[in-house]
Amino acid sequence: MKTLTMIMVCLLVMVLPSSAANLRIQDSNALPDTIVTVPVVLEVPAGESVASLQFDILFDSVVIKAISGQTSLALVALSKSVSCTSTEGFVRCIVFGVNQNEIPDGTMFMNLAVTTTSAFVGLSLQPVGLVAAAPDATTVPLTSTTPGLLALGSGPCDIDGSGMVNVIDVQIVVNASINNGTCGPG
Repeated sequence: MKTLTMIMVCLLVMVLPSSAANLRIQDSNALPDTIVTVPVVLEVPAGESVASLQFDILFDSVVIKAISGQTSLALVALSKSVSCTSTEGFVRCIVFGVNQNEIPDGTMFMNLAVTTTSAFVGLSLQPVGLVAAAPDATTVPLTSTTPGLLALGSGPCDIDGSGMVNVIDVQIVVNASINNGTCGPG
């Protein structure tokens, strides 16, 4: 009976899929009509190796003009590149190298350069169509468990926190100087 149990446990371990690597788009803040850099990190569990990967992002072209990819220095050190092709509402990014170098766990391997429109009020960036390859060209399970949130942020001159720098902010500063440093509308 003990031998049968050991055989069953061994078979179960051989059949269970390995842990998946995770693509994480970090949360960032953006203003309308700007370009914001959004870091992308690869989390690789022990026992897995990722040499290349591909993912897509669908986005609302009313609030996002374009998304492009920028290779990180960590990826350059591995002799890898990022290539992103964008059309209206869609971007496909491929991370590759003419080598078998592994992308280590926790590597911030690229940045997404997100160009917002004047209608930007925030959105989530959820990768889809995720594919990863090990150095030996076998498939590595790849997920993205949480979308990156691109929130409406405020810049240093956005005094009223509206997400836009405009004449209202200027007037608040003028009022503060007239009222001996008291900030706020009115």
